[in-house]
Amino acid sequence: MLTIRSHQLGVFEEAQAQHFLLHLMAHVRTHFPEEVGALDDALLRARIEQGVRQGHALGLETRRDLSRFINLLVASDWEFARAPEHAWMKDYLEDPGVSSPSVRLERLVQEFIRRGELEARNAVLREEFGQ
Repeated sequence: MLTIRSHQLGVFEEAQAQHFLLHLMAHVRTHFPEEVGALDDALLRARIEQGVRQGHALGLETRRDLSRFINLLVASDWEFARAPEHAWMKDYLEDPGVSSPSVRLERLVQEFIRRGELEARNAVLREEFGQ
């Protein structure tokens, strides 16, 4: 019979967490090159670690949810919780009317995409009208 001690389990969990951080770093470098290009690996890692902690504080636990949360952080300049123009995002994540953190995140992602599409459409129209 194999017995896994709590210390051994902790080492395994830490290794998994480090692997996940490396995965997130590679992901944002691939999908958000302009947003993170100026960040060295140490600063990028620190920002992602902070983002994961923020996600956990909001009740996000799955890797999928945490990955999506990091995507939102990168796409909104990392500090949406403090930026007045992104206050609406925090409201979505803390909505007391929605009990599931995953559902709150999903609602935020959909609204973020909708607003991005609207902004892009408006930019095209402004250009067409010479503004």
